[in-house]
Amino acid sequence: MTHLDGKKKESAEEIAALKRRIRELEKVDDNRRQAEKALRESERQYRLLADNSTDVIWTMTLDGRFTYVSPSVKALSGYTPEEVMEIPFQQYVVESCVEPAMTELAAQLAKPPAERARSMTLEIQQYCRDGSVRDIEITAGWLFDEDGNPVGVQGSTRDITDRKKVEEQYRLLIENSHDIIYTLTSDGVFTYVSPSWTELLGHHPEEVIGKSFQPFIHPDDLMVCIQSLQRAIKKGERQAGIEYRIRHADGSWRWHTSNGVPLRDNAGRIVAFEGSCSDITERRRMEEALRESEEQYRLVVENAEEAISIAQEGRHCFINRRAVEIIGRPKEEILAKPFLDYVHPDDRGMIAERYRRRMNHEQVPSAYTFRLLAGDGPIKWIEIHVTPIVWQGKPATLNFFNDITDRKLAEDALRESETRYQAFFEMTGATMMVVEDDMTISLANRQFEILTGYRREEVEGKRKWTEFVEREDLEQMIARHRLRRTGLVNVESSYEFRLRHRDGSMKHILLTVGLIPGTKQSVASLIDITEQRNADEDRRRLEERLQHADKMEAIGTLAGGIAHDFNNLLMGIQGYASLTLLDLDPSHPHYERLKRIEEQVQSGTDLTRQLLGFARGGRYEVKPTDMNEIVKKTSSMFGRTKKEISIHRKYDRKLWSVEADRGQMEQIFMNLYVNAWQAMPGGGDIFLATENVFLDETEAQLMSVIPGRYVKITISDTGTGMDGKTRERIFDPFFTTKAMGRGTGLGLAMVYGIVKGHGGMIHAESEPGHGSTFTILLPASDKEVIKEAKEAGTIVKGGETILLVDDEPMVAEVTGELLTSLGYRVFMAGSGQEAIAVYLAKKGEIDLVVLDMIMPGLSGGETFDRLKEIDPGVKVLLSSGYSIDGEAKTIMDRGCNGFLQKPFHIEKLSGKLREVLDRQGGDHV
Repeated sequence: MTHLDGKKKESAEEIAALKRRIRELEKVDDNRRQAEKALRESERQYRLLADNSTDVIWTMTLDGRFTYVSPSVKALSGYTPEEVMEIPFQQYVVESCVEPAMTELAAQLAKPPAERARSMTLEIQQYCRDGSVRDIEITAGWLFDEDGNPVGVQGSTRDITDRKKVEEQYRLLIENSHDIIYTLTSDGVFTYVSPSWTELLGHHPEEVIGKSFQPFIHPDDLMVCIQSLQRAIKKGERQAGIEYRIRHADGSWRWHTSNGVPLRDNAGRIVAFEGSCSDITERRRMEEALRESEEQYRLVVENAEEAISIAQEGRHCFINRRAVEIIGRPKEEILAKPFLDYVHPDDRGMIAERYRRRMNHEQVPSAYTFRLLAGDGPIKWIEIHVTPIVWQGKPATLNFFNDITDRKLAEDALRESETRYQAFFEMTGATMMVVEDDMTISLANRQFEILTGYRREEVEGKRKWTEFVEREDLEQMIARHRLRRTGLVNVESSYEFRLRHRDGSMKHILLTVGLIPGTKQSVASLIDITEQRNADEDRRRLEERLQHADKMEAIGTLAGGIAHDFNNLLMGIQGYASLTLLDLDPSHPHYERLKRIEEQVQSGTDLTRQLLGFARGGRYEVKPTDMNEIVKKTSSMFGRTKKEISIHRKYDRKLWSVEADRGQMEQIFMNLYVNAWQAMPGGGDIFLATENVFLDETEAQLMSVIPGRYVKITISDTGTGMDGKTRERIFDPFFTTKAMGRGTGLGLAMVYGIVKGHGGMIHAESEPGHGSTFTILLPASDKEVIKEAKEAGTIVKGGETILLVDDEPMVAEVTGELLTSLGYRVFMAGSGQEAIAVYLAKKGEIDLVVLDMIMPGLSGGETFDRLKEIDPGVKVLLSSGYSIDGEAKTIMDRGCNGFLQKPFHIEKLSGKLREVLDRQGGDHV
């Protein structure tokens, strides 16, 4: 082949290749035109789809500028597509959502192309034209250039505002539900538990989520739970009412019931399980308790000692063991026959009528008794309690009954016993009552009304026994009442107490009480022993007064002896003072000293007067006296010296006379005034009163005096008063409430002695803070009052012969000298025997015998009697350190001519001698 030919050949091949290329290009162009056509169709269809989609379709540059927005944006936000494309993405959404969205976009762009997500889904919020905010869900993908580089983002926006609200409501519902809401994976791992898990089971949700449910389930319940989950996952079944125990955080187990449904994915495959469970621990406990209770109830009913049955349509449809025993027939027979077959014929009509009325809902007594024809023959008394019920949907009665045959017989016997007891209770002469445990009087007889003054209707069941008991006896009675009910100690059944009558008077009662067996009631018998106690009290008072009188008599005898001896001493001092004064001129310096000695002797004489007054032998010159004059004279004298005391007087103008020693009467009143004044250191009032009284035998016995007429003198003060112990001792000699050395304690003792010496009585009443009252009773006299005569106070001399009889040498010596100084001739005798001998020898010469009363051997009284036997006309002047009362008075009554109290002044001696010597015949004083 030539070169040319070669050239041609190459050119042809090139042309052919060019033609092929042209054809290929034409084909490519045709494909491009077809593709462009398809693209335009696709774009048309996409635009049509985007323009009509409810979701907003959009494209956006990487810097957040929208390049396309579908028309549906108007419905979502209120903006037109054109307006949205003018707004950057960063301003279109809520500020808090911008950064998360842009951060996610930047993160995806930073990844290599192979690792980038093909699409992103975000939930954010955007602004609307009206200023509101909507929740949206964005799904976005990348836009690439020809080189595969991302140049923008395209995506869709969906309004999820309503969905979010529903989700929020659902969340709140779940989180606030008392039940536990949970989700499980198909293999049983928790993916969610609601907060109530913590409240009910103590675990925090973070401790549960991501863990299998199996460790939380009780081993005995685990298989039930696994099988339930498997059925739900494999078969798609709803699971309901599954009960199982879940472990609490404290280790305890709690019962729950669960309901749940399987969850499916978009392809319809079951991928999880959602459920809820409720705590039924308390319900299970109650159900268990109910089952136990029902079992216990069945055992109790079946084994109860009380017969129980259910009757319906005239037959028993249920009876327990005890009912079968009482009726005495086989259980099957009892259930098969009408229940009236076992009732006594006389009671069938009553029971049938009551059953009929009860079934008609009429009011019928629920409890009654009837007679039963028992299977073993005898008739039994039955007590039944009937309650209407519904049994298996029909009216019925629930019956509780007991065999009360023995009780019925006992009640009949008890009624007979009660009849007898009631007769005894009412007819006995004693007061009877029944007292409850709380001391309420439940029963009292007629005698109670007489004893207390209250009618039984006022007391029974209304008043407590303690209301009638004297307060001072109440505590001891209550203590005995309580001890008696303990039964632990023996309490005396009879004792005395004081009872208050309705009229306020007090009665002494002998109570005999005992418990009624089998009860806490007491039966009590009360006997009024007031008269006996009053008599005992009177006797006790009399015995006390007698003992006191004996004591005072003994002390008085001692005081009288002391006074007698003391008077003899004073007689010696007084006599020698008088003799010395006779020999001295009043101007002599010793004259006044001797007068002072006489004054001291007089003070000693006053003291012996008090002793003799206390000795009740202290009346010297007894004369009919007007006590009004004594009271007036002494109170006026006392009132002049005590101006702070107000004296109030009330005299009986027709006051009887009293035979009394006026000097001693003045002494007792002055002592009582002083006693009252000392009880009123700040001043006060003294009330004086006189009156005539007559004491009968009873009153006189209480006052320890003889019955008859008395003059009553009352001295009351408003002083501090006395307590009981002081009041009991005020008349005791040497008892005083004053400080040591401030009083002799003889004042009131002397008052007591003088009053008793005059045949009277003195009584004191006093309470602390309420003053004192002294009451004096003196025997009244029929004699007229004799006016007092004043002594002349001069010395009268004589020349007669006197026989002086005295066993005290000093007294005899000084008296003899006094008689000699008065001009008399004196014979001395130191005893009664010696006096008789001298008188027998010198009878014709002796004109007067001065006779001492107390002498050893032959006493003054015996000597006087012997002298009268020797010479009935003998004149005798009795001389004694004692008073005129007692033995001296008896001697005077036998004819003695006069009495001279030792110690005596020479003036009184001279006057008394002349009085006796100058008297004619046998007159005496």
